[in-house]
Amino acid sequence: MYSFNIEKIARLPLLVFILGTVCFAAQADDPTDTIFFNGIIITLIGSEESVAAEAIAISGDRIVAVGKNEDIRALESPGTKLIDLAGKAMLPGFIDAHGHF
Repeated sequence: MYSFNIEKIARLPLLVFILGTVCFAAQADDPTDTIFFNGIIITLIGSEESVAAEAIAISGDRIVAVGKNEDIRALESPGTKLIDLAGKAMLPGFIDAHGHF
């Protein structure tokens, strides 16, 4: 008999997001618009080693890469806006899908 495991199902969207981000970063031809660095980027991936990163690169409205400061700063181009988080945390945006007026 098949047992229903909500934890595995809950991780699936995160896995898709991570794989999409990695694939997009590998194929990105667009210059990086913004780099947030020197912070704690909370990814909510799941394992203790990968929950927090140091930097994140953005191109347009897409996350290009998440990782260590050195790796992300290597994506910098002349027009890239740099934002030093000075050790502060950055979390994913949350949208409230249920609201009362």
